Amino acid sequence: TASDFESALECFQQNRIDAAVIDIILPRKSGIELLKELRQRAPRLPVIMITGEPNISQMPDIVRAGAYDFISKPVRKDTLVKVVSRAVEHKRLSDEKLDLEAQLKSHTEQLEVTIAGRTAQLRESEQRYRLLFESNPQPMWVFDYDTLAFLAVNEAAMLHYGHSREEFLAMTLKDIRPLEDVPALLDDLSKSREEFEAQSGPWRHRKKDGTLIDVEVSTHTLDFDGHKAGLALLTDITAR
Repeated sequence: TASDFESALECFQQNRIDAAVIDIILPRKSGIELLKELRQRAPRLPVIMITGEPNISQMPDIVRAGAYDFISKPVRKDTLVKVVSRAVEHKRLSDEKLDLEAQLKSHTEQLEVTIAGRTAQLRESEQRYRLLFESNPQPMWVFDYDTLAFLAVNEAAMLHYGHSREEFLAMTLKDIRPLEDVPALLDDLSKSREEFEAQSGPWRHRKKDGTLIDVEVSTHTLDFDGHKAGLALLTDITAR
């Protein structure tokens, strides 16, 4: 309890306050001034104002100052208990909400750190894969199982077959197989992927200059930018 503005602030500083009940009539500084001061120091503190005879002219000041509720004199015990209980419950829920928000923020920040770490790992893994793919001396390409379109080729494949990257990416597997072999290719692809991967060849391919070569192919299924794709490693066995 406190008898005036100054002692009320001292009480506020020294104690954990869940709700404040303030009479508008105080010596020297009014209860409305105390209300404003408390709202600045503790915006979430519910403040209940006690008024004498209803004074309509004071109500806008009380509302603007941010009072939680008000009680008219004479103050009845049951009314006081009911209003204060409601104010304290409001404060409890407000504190609980802030606590949950803080937990959510902390969890979100931890999640963002985790995602950033995983993303960096994935980016590093992807860079290693692309380096291995591009620098591998063995011709390699990635193709879409459904459309047979080329999705990626490495330098060795471009050098060996004579097509540029742009030309490869505009073609399908059918474009490097002799016309008479296309039905066999489609028959191969109609099998299950496990069976298809197990078939190493020999397959016949056509280079850009028309030269036919015999090739053994090792195929592995992977997800490539959302496509169910095949990664093919090719070995020219024409001389053999």
